[in-house]
Amino acid sequence: MDLLQKIITLGNSIYKQCEKMKYCQKQCQRLGERVKGLLKPLISLQAQEGSNLEGLTPTLKRFQMVLKESKQLIEKYNTKSNVEKFLKAGQNKILFSDVNRRLSDVWEELSLHLQVQQLGQGTGPSERASWAREDQLDAEEDRQALHMLAEERKLRETSMRQMEKCLKGAMQAFKLLQKHTRAIPRESIKEIKKEELSGREWTPLRQTEISTIYLGQYYNCPVAIKVFNGPQANSVEIVRGEFYKEIKSMKKFDSPNVLRIFGICIDESVATPRFSIVMEYCEFGTLRDLLASKKDLTLTQRIILMRGAARGLNRLHRCEVPVLHGKINSSNFLVAEGFQVKLTGFELSTTQNSISREKERKKYRINSSAYLSPRKLENVFNIYIIKDEIYSFGIVLWEIATGKIPFEGKRNQGWGLLSNSVVSVPGCSYDDVHNRVVQKKDPEPLGKECPFQLQEIINSCRALEPSERPSIQDIIEKLDSFR
Repeated sequence: MDLLQKIITLGNSIYKQCEKMKYCQKQCQRLGERVKGLLKPLISLQAQEGSNLEGLTPTLKRFQMVLKESKQLIEKYNTKSNVEKFLKAGQNKILFSDVNRRLSDVWEELSLHLQVQQLGQGTGPSERASWAREDQLDAEEDRQALHMLAEERKLRETSMRQMEKCLKGAMQAFKLLQKHTRAIPRESIKEIKKEELSGREWTPLRQTEISTIYLGQYYNCPVAIKVFNGPQANSVEIVRGEFYKEIKSMKKFDSPNVLRIFGICIDESVATPRFSIVMEYCEFGTLRDLLASKKDLTLTQRIILMRGAARGLNRLHRCEVPVLHGKINSSNFLVAEGFQVKLTGFELSTTQNSISREKERKKYRINSSAYLSPRKLENVFNIYIIKDEIYSFGIVLWEIATGKIPFEGKRNQGWGLLSNSVVSVPGCSYDDVHNRVVQKKDPEPLGKECPFQLQEIINSCRALEPSERPSIQDIIEKLDSFR
């Protein structure tokens, strides 16, 4: 009876192991059920007093050996790597084929001795005859499950590599940001002396009708210097007065995702005073520039750009009295190293108007209809509200997701907004946009490659009804939870 008890104990242990197996679950569970079925007549035999086991001893010993081998195999195949090695090793892809064959032999011998066909409860001849077919089906299901696990692992590894790459870029950007922000004191925006900008020769970056932007140096760090061409200011003191009034309100917009303004420089050593605004230098230029030059951005990189842009706009909207930007589009976001996005296009606007009032008026010729909300397209005189700005931001998110220019398929030569300047870029006529958005209710599609969760975020921003559009804080929370 000691042998019988050892077999029952070992068999129950194997059954529990099979139930807990992580890989090839169907074959393991099937093995456990067969072992449990074979134990039932032995348990009944154990319960009978005075049972004679003399003729069964050889069979029981063989059964014990098979169970020990089963236990060793289960422990061996409890890791995915060993299972995959086995499946790749040979033609026989059934995990426990030899064990199952020997269990079948044990069943035959027990059947002869104990007539288990009356005690087996589910292990009769018809089921036993189908073991081979069951094993084949189980093995196929397990192979499919392993294949899916392998594909998921590949996806995870790819995502991890992308994340590591992005984190590396973010760390580099953080180090660069530390270098810049620590070298340039975090003091209030101020009037900067010309001598403080003479550390290196200025390099022209971009020229427009209104201004020329140079790469210069301030506190030994690279900065962008916007020099106004042919300023129309009536008085240096008027400009200076507007500047000092405006910088008081600029303090509340201090944020890593809002372009930092260091100050204004007024050069009075020349016949016509020269006015400059000194600000952060962003290596990639505008968001529109980046999307045009880098067509192979990963989804992770695009999400990072979206989060940065959202946080920049959030800085304006979360003020005690929300501030509206008024000109949200992909050219009013700048991108620094590490894909750090900086909102621009609103800072020191009064000061800039006082410097170049006559030419600055021309910027209102810009046709930014692609970013206009449906209610503004229906009537341009409708009061601009925060939900209109969320719609414009939804168009920017669409651009980041697709890399395309909105309504590029149907366009006339229009005007685009680039860092407070007028530039000619491919655009879309007002009538085209009005027809698509207001009349046909046919917004630009996102494409199947855009994840559904991200489509929901972008489409909610572009909802026709203003009340259905989320707040910028809601957008940030959804982007932060995006995987």
